[in-house]
Amino acid sequence: MSAILEFIAELIFDGAIELAKNKKVSKWIRYPMIAIISVFYLTILGIILFYGYKLIKHNIIGGLTILGIASFILILAIYALRKEAKETTEQEEDLTSDYKDQKGISPQLK
Repeated sequence: MSAILEFIAELIFDGAIELAKNKKVSKWIRYPMIAIISVFYLTILGIILFYGYKLIKHNIIGGLTILGIASFILILAIYALRKEAKETTEQEEDLTSDYKDQKGISPQLK
């Protein structure tokens, strides 16, 4: 039973992630999907941080280890988001410059 639930959850989240990445889908659909996915992952990360904090009272090494792992995951997530945002911005700038070149619009000098 758990394998079936895991398969369904994986299918839903993979589909939602691909839907959020697709530029052809309306922003009214993409942005709520991105928000739902972000809230889900932040909730899991928050639970890990909470248990790490609670564990410090009983086992300092274990609690600090869990907090370290959660912090590492948070840092990796921030890095991945920044990298994805930078790549998206560069792609949009390339598309804009290609459009201006096709229309004969010269870029403004700053």
